[in-house]
Amino acid sequence: MLSKAQEQTFKESIYFVNGLPMQAVSSKKPIFSPEGEVLGLIGVSIEIPVQYIDTKQVINRIKKIGVTEREAECLYYFGKGKSAKESANILNMSHRTFDNHINNVRLKLNIIRRSQLFEFINEIIYAEL
Repeated sequence: MLSKAQEQTFKESIYFVNGLPMQAVSSKKPIFSPEGEVLGLIGVSIEIPVQYIDTKQVINRIKKIGVTEREAECLYYFGKGKSAKESANILNMSHRTFDNHINNVRLKLNIIRRSQLFEFINEIIYAEL
C-alpha cells in the first residue's frame, strides 16, 4: 500500500494533442480517501526540450524497415507532422507524389490507417531521445 507521503519523480513520454511526442519530468503524488484508498494522482510535468534530431541519421533508421530513400524522406516529414504540401515543397515534389509515397509505404507495411502509420513512424523517429 502507498503511504500518504509517497511522491515519485520520473521521466516520461507524453503526446501532444496533434500526436507529436515530448519528453517530460513529472512528479506525482497519490490522493487518498479518508479510508486510505487511492482516489487518484496529482502532479506536475515539465517539458524537456527535444534534442536536435539529425535528419539523415533518422532517414537511415527509417530505411531499415524496407522502404526506399525517397519513401523514408516522405515518412520523416509525415512523422514530424508536416502537411503533404509542406513536405512536398521541402522535398521538391508534388503533394500527390508525396501522398503516393506514403500510400505505397502503408501497403508495404500492411498498415491500414494513416494514424497507425503516424504512430509507427514516430516510434522510429523519436526512438533514441
